[in-house]
Amino acid sequence: MKYPNLDIHKFRIGLKLESELVTPKYKGSLLRGAFAWSFRNTVCVTKLPVCDGCLLKQDCSYFKIFETELPVSHISYLRGIRKVPHPFVLEPPMDERLRIGAGETLEIELKLFGSSVNLLPYYVFVFKNIGKTGIGFEKTKFKIEFFDNIHGEKRNPVLLPGGEEIKLEYDPVKISEITELLPSEVKSITLDFKSPVRFQENSKVIRRRDGVTPKLVILNTVRRYLALAGLYGTDGFVEGQPDFHFDEVTITDNSLNFYDWGRYSNRQKTYLDMSGLTGRITFGGNISRILPWMVIGSHINTGKNTAYGLGSYSIEYE
Repeated sequence: MKYPNLDIHKFRIGLKLESELVTPKYKGSLLRGAFAWSFRNTVCVTKLPVCDGCLLKQDCSYFKIFETELPVSHISYLRGIRKVPHPFVLEPPMDERLRIGAGETLEIELKLFGSSVNLLPYYVFVFKNIGKTGIGFEKTKFKIEFFDNIHGEKRNPVLLPGGEEIKLEYDPVKISEITELLPSEVKSITLDFKSPVRFQENSKVIRRRDGVTPKLVILNTVRRYLALAGLYGTDGFVEGQPDFHFDEVTITDNSLNFYDWGRYSNRQKTYLDMSGLTGRITFGGNISRILPWMVIGSHINTGKNTAYGLGSYSIEYE
């Protein structure tokens, strides 16, 4: 099958801190929580506690990004999924710092998929608002030092000097760029997970490395891409999914390790377990068919809770 089109827009954002920021073990929870709260607070005109029953939800940018339900039910790879995959990924810096000093810059990466880039001005405005109210327990304020569109080595400012004007011209990563530049012969591929990846089987999160199989990784990645392309790409939903021979793909090395973390949800008033696996896993055997999909996956993340930056990996060939 062909790869349905989906432009991937990447942005690098620099947040210059006005005072010290104390961060959790995984910084993605800090950013995602503040982002969702500020986005809703910015655009919601009814101020209802939940979106269910709101007369304006179909035209609400918050609802479209965070709460929209799937418009189709007959697509096999979407069966059992009710909410649409979020059209964004917020990737925090994966370093060991728990304190970032005043005057330092916290750099994050924002990925927007397909048509969702049309709402980029909302993202910029929301980050500016978060800077005024502050993030973290200490409500650390910041200013946006830069908000750049990145494509390979190229960087172009989106937020122009002065911070009051947005340049609505972006250079996306196109799927054709990814699939046309792949090496012709590859013996093995290694996925190096920079952030915890949460794979599920039978509604349970995989917590042990021996629970990760080629089929699990491949199907999670392919289904995520097809869902994103169907929702936000130009080709719509495609019927079916690629036919892989999973028994021909082997795991030649697996150094994945359990990464324990969680977050408190103010909306749900409960602690959420967000643990997953980090480290490296190498696939060998007949990998020619899975190679393009695994490379595509490195641009969109894989597994559950990707909006927090989870499931981010780089890929190596041999």
